[in-house]
Amino acid sequence: MADLKRMRRAMDSFLDLAEIVDLQEFIEGWFMNLTPIEEIKHDNMVEFIAYGFYSKDLDSLTDEERGEIDEFMSKVCRAFKQKAFEPGGYRKLFLGRSSGVLTC
Repeated sequence: MADLKRMRRAMDSFLDLAEIVDLQEFIEGWFMNLTPIEEIKHDNMVEFIAYGFYSKDLDSLTDEERGEIDEFMSKVCRAFKQKAFEPGGYRKLFLGRSSGVLTC
């Protein structure tokens, strides 16, 4: 239960950043500035949250973690003043995953 409370505080703290950081710019930046917010889909955001808060991919989340992410997604949508992110999108969009975008 303590981990759940700590995770909720971390998620709320992320949204508090909206007071000092442009969340849209932050999220587009996470997706390597290659994807405007309008093209980021629901599952891309869920993957971003799973990776950023739980250090897990979608398949590794527990039912409880997935429930927390779904609740957080509602708050994220309110922060962006939109009803929801469009469905779909489980396309590897961001750095740190096997996107093949960055080569050395």
